[in-house]
Amino acid sequence: MSYSEVRTREWTLTLDRARIDVWFKTARGMVVEFSVTLSLVQGTRVRSVIRYDTAHGIVHRHTFWGAEERIEDDPFGTLDPAVCFRLAYQDIMDNFDRYLERFEQERRGR
Repeated sequence: MSYSEVRTREWTLTLDRARIDVWFKTARGMVVEFSVTLSLVQGTRVRSVIRYDTAHGIVHRHTFWGAEERIEDDPFGTLDPAVCFRLAYQDIMDNFDRYLERFEQERRGR
């Protein structure tokens, strides 16, 4: 296997009332594309809460609490996908309880 091969990896972490879906693509051993999504699981219904991804060729963050989805480009002040992947994964792992609570509070307030 050479380093020039593109590889895709993905996994899901199942939490008590949520899940974290992780997907990334590497080329020459470096992350070039990714998506990290925290979702609230309610029975058979799965609702996205926050997602970091590289869709459309730029790193951005989607938040789904409130009346509508909000998108923030360049949430970490760097466009390096490898750095952003690590920061996005760490942010969701460190703050998933807070993000779930905010999502649920906003939904109850409607």
